[in-house]
Amino acid sequence: MSFRVDEFAAAVRRHLVEGESPDGPVSQFLAAAHGRAVGLWRNTGENLEQLSFQAVPEMPAEVRSEFAAVTKRVPLAGGGLGIVQAVVSGQPAVGTRDGASSGLEGSATWLERFEAVQSLAVPVCHGERVLGVLALSAAHRLDEGGPDVELLEQAAASLEEPLLATMDDFVD
Repeated sequence: MSFRVDEFAAAVRRHLVEGESPDGPVSQFLAAAHGRAVGLWRNTGENLEQLSFQAVPEMPAEVRSEFAAVTKRVPLAGGGLGIVQAVVSGQPAVGTRDGASSGLEGSATWLERFEAVQSLAVPVCHGERVLGVLALSAAHRLDEGGPDVELLEQAAASLEEPLLATMDDFVD
């Protein structure tokens, strides 16, 4: 079964409109992108609100539950996480295990716990406004132009309409 970005976006939208977490389609994206973990957050203006976090089954349950709990609501004023940097800058943010060089010490800590090498957080945008962020952590390098990066970028772009359709306070 191949992964289709349009079906992913439609499934995410359907779940969000129904007030449900889009865990199913996000989990399918994780498998298609060959990641260790993936998360989707909505930008509320002051915080990132977690819509879904999925990880590979072999990741220790305590690591999965801890990350899900501490990233349920993430202040945009805080730094150190790629998801925050991507939303604040409006640009993709690359996290590595060397947090000092990337400035993403928080991401570096989680990458180690995820047994991942790198993460990439891609903002979901509507014009200049950042609606949210889709982030992938992988046990391999996420090289620009590589198939997993291209899939992540396409998936993030496809989420513009689903996030926009479910944001009550959006003013264009």
